[in-house]
Amino acid sequence: MACSLSAQSNPKPFVRESSTVIPEFLNVSASQLSNNLLNKVDPVLKAGVYGRAISLFADQWANYERRNLQSGEVISNWPELDAYLKTIVENVLPKEVIQSIQVNPVWTRRYYFNASMSPVGVMKVDLGVWANLDSEAALAALIAHEAAHFYMMHGLKKRLRQLEGHYDYGMVDLPERELADSRKMELEADSASHAWIMNSIYSIDGSIELYKILERESQQYLNVTRKVDKLEARSHPLSQERIDLLFEARKNGNLDGKMFIQDEDVFWKLKLEAIPEILESMMQGFNYERAKVLAFKYHLFYPDEEVYIYYLMESVRRQCYYNPEKKANYFITDEYYEKLSDKFDNKTKVKRSLFEKFDPQILSMSSAEYRRITARFYWEGDVKFNTNAEAYRFYSIVGESMDCTECKFSNSLNLFNNDSIRISKINDYINSESPYFDDIARLIKDKEEIYQRPKRKLTVLVDYSAFIIEGKETIPIQITENSGVQKFISVIDSAASSFDDRTFIALQDVKKTSIETFLTLTRLHKLVTDFDQATGYYNNVWK
Repeated sequence: MACSLSAQSNPKPFVRESSTVIPEFLNVSASQLSNNLLNKVDPVLKAGVYGRAISLFADQWANYERRNLQSGEVISNWPELDAYLKTIVENVLPKEVIQSIQVNPVWTRRYYFNASMSPVGVMKVDLGVWANLDSEAALAALIAHEAAHFYMMHGLKKRLRQLEGHYDYGMVDLPERELADSRKMELEADSASHAWIMNSIYSIDGSIELYKILERESQQYLNVTRKVDKLEARSHPLSQERIDLLFEARKNGNLDGKMFIQDEDVFWKLKLEAIPEILESMMQGFNYERAKVLAFKYHLFYPDEEVYIYYLMESVRRQCYYNPEKKANYFITDEYYEKLSDKFDNKTKVKRSLFEKFDPQILSMSSAEYRRITARFYWEGDVKFNTNAEAYRFYSIVGESMDCTECKFSNSLNLFNNDSIRISKINDYINSESPYFDDIARLIKDKEEIYQRPKRKLTVLVDYSAFIIEGKETIPIQITENSGVQKFISVIDSAASSFDDRTFIALQDVKKTSIETFLTLTRLHKLVTDFDQATGYYNNVWK
């Protein structure tokens, strides 16, 4: 299929347009981030035997987070979402914690249920949390927990334990000490966050919701893993242990908190706007199975919304395009395993249709979500479909009945074995109102034009790093535009002048003019490198 990196003339369907460039507020210096940690360290400790290691630790994290903020993965064009997060931070965290955070909390495009706060004070919340959240209080609990890790300096403490040899096992790999420390720090962060929440106007029940979500996420991992048959406490304690700790805290705290402080309608508005963004992120990350499950889950809640029909069609189409054998596999349940008997540890693939019986675990649903299902007709009357191929045909008919423009294009791409029908479908798509992939559709229709274009090659200079190796230490050197990048580019330009059929571009230059193109090239680079690492056959296959 032809691919275009040029700007589209029509708004992207279902999701927000990316920022043109990275905004100035994300241009934080590495020294500012480094000092955010170093200013919290006891001067006696900094002057001691580990002083140099602490400075190096701060510098490494500062450079890492600066690159993250500049990576294009931070959402920077959604002011309402940023304001919502900032208000939660102000309402749940003590003033001294807020004052120690030098960078505003940010949202990332990642589709996971995760948040993090690095040792240098950068808090990142993945957009994927919206897929499972049902309250503002649960998001506040997640933020409070991550802030507690930073406030208690867990990252640095763990590094110092490492330097002291606490995790040095010699010839034997026994990570129990490190895992035990991780679990202890998680419970410490839980305790601190519980105290902060009990002193805020949020309900502590938000923390219970959070732990239940984490438990369902862990259970989902078990469902798709053949060899693991029960949840175990590894780097994090089990949810029930965390809930028991929380109930202990409830005995002496405020129990009149609220699940929503800001307008509840705003929460649900942001949530429903975030779901298509999460689905798009999954598709861009080639995680078609996860996109299929999430799209179907929300289709059950909102069966009349064409956005979920489109992502159901596209996730199935792309998955089966890359793995044709999946066409005959059961829709969704084919990826799951189950124990046939408690007498045996072995698990076997689920060999039944999703519609034989409803299983909330497969869709990682809470009881509240189960009650919100409106499309119960799937489990009533005749079976609508069983396999992926049947699912695609079913949803293509549904999309057509809805007159879903992008569903038409998906349908045309699926007909790659029948040119005449495909061209007819493409014409129908091109003549629709505001088709997003209009330029690609026209290229497919007039494919001879592709072969008549000049055959040129593109080399993308992804990145480079400068560092000093001193003994066993690797010391990064911060590279800025004023300290070496242009000299590097001039060397490349000189070397590239002898290649008449090849264009050289630096990925960092693309980022200055088009975040969308920058992200596309970044994902393409990740796809190629992941493929290379997984197979070792990059040179043979991609030629």
